[in-house]
Formats: sequence, C-alpha cells, structure tokens
Amino acid sequence: MLRKIYVLISMFIVFVLLAGCRNNNPYGTIPVSGTIKLDGQPIGGVHVTFLPVSAGKMEAFGMTIQDGSFVLSTGGAKFGNGAQPGEYHVIFSKTDIEDKYKIDKKDDVSALPFLAPIIHLIPEKYNNLSTSGIAPVKVEKNKKNIFGFDLSTK
Repeated sequence: MLRKIYVLISMFIVFVLLAGCRNNNPYGTIPVSGTIKLDGQPIGGVHVTFLPVSAGKMEAFGMTIQDGSFVLSTGGAKFGNGAQPGEYHVIFSKTDIEDKYKIDKKDDVSALPFLAPIIHLIPEKYNNLSTSGIAPVKVEKNKKNIFGFDLSTK
C-alpha cells in the first residue's frame, strides 16, 4: 500500500514538472494585427498571409472580421499568437463560388463539377507576390506591429 502511494506521488511530481516546463510560445512569436480596406472601406472575410522573406521562419495567417481588422497566428499555437520577428511578403485573398455550385448537406454532390469556378471578391493580383504591389513588412520585437493595407479594385 505504501509503495502505491509513493508511485502515485512520483507520477504526480513528474506530471507537475512536465506541465510547468511546457513552452507557451514555441515559435517565439510576437503579436501582429492590422486592418484591410478595399477602396477605402473596411472589408471582412479576407485571408491574410505573411510569407517569410528569409528561410527558417514560418508563415503567419489571419482573417479579417467585418471592420477589416485581423490578428495573425503561426503554426498550431494559440490563436492570435502573432508572427516570428522578421521580414514578410503579404498576400490577400477573398473568394467565393457561384450560388449554383454551393451545396447543402442533402444535395447530391455527384452531379456537380469536381472544381467549381472561383469568384475573386478582391482583385486576384493581391494573392500573387509578383503582382500585388505590396512592399514587404517587418515584424519587430518591442514594436506595436500594427499594419494597415489599402487595397484597390482599380
């Protein structure tokens, strides 16, 4: 009986030590946020991707809400954990498909084409590094790292 108690206490101590050693920020990220406007108006539902300029960094992702604001997340870490310090290319995408290709759970999907045509709700050029016209941004330690992007349909 005494031996079982020692084993349980030992297991508890190991568990506490392992839990205390867990890294809450495994990627060394810092908070990054911002806003996106299209033709001067805030736009929701835009996928924002920060692509590292140099090797060894991870991509960071976010999506705008209705007021055009976003926060970034990296890897499988906590939502809104930000991005690793460094320089990033930024791309944007907001797409949909035509209503006739949208399905309901009760619809027969076998009659639909394999790939529905994509509708770009912001200009497609913003989802391509060579055509976006967006200069790389720098995520820095001890800075606010709040970015604003004004996109245009023209």
